[in-house]
Amino acid sequence: MILVDDRWAVEALARNLPDTVGPAPVATTHAFWYRLARALVDPTVRGVLSHEADPEMVLALVLDPPPDRLVVLDPRRTIREAVHAAVDHSANYLLAQLLGAAIATGWPVRVSSQGARWSSAMAGEGIEYAVVPVQN
Repeated sequence: MILVDDRWAVEALARNLPDTVGPAPVATTHAFWYRLARALVDPTVRGVLSHEADPEMVLALVLDPPPDRLVVLDPRRTIREAVHAAVDHSANYLLAQLLGAAIATGWPVRVSSQGARWSSAMAGEGIEYAVVPVQN
């Protein structure tokens, strides 16, 4: 299993994962799942995730993802690691959840973009990590 961000999660739901990300199913955190759902519902949110061709169909898939495409991790499973990662790496909520999930599961991480501290935090925890931009 591979952990992904919201952008790669929607690609997994569309069955559009390249080999550089990994095979489905992939997993994502509660924070990325929430961010993806909000982008599809909130008309004030702007960005690549908010401009899907059929937002209602995508939203239905996001809210109840088929387990052969996307697994959403229960944050109770990774909260201990996430709060320690937040403190150890001065991580925001999104990064802390991703770090916590990777530490708890041992799964590699693939994201479409990253924040300023992401690479160093992942390296500091010994997590296999790569930024794989989405090709449109």
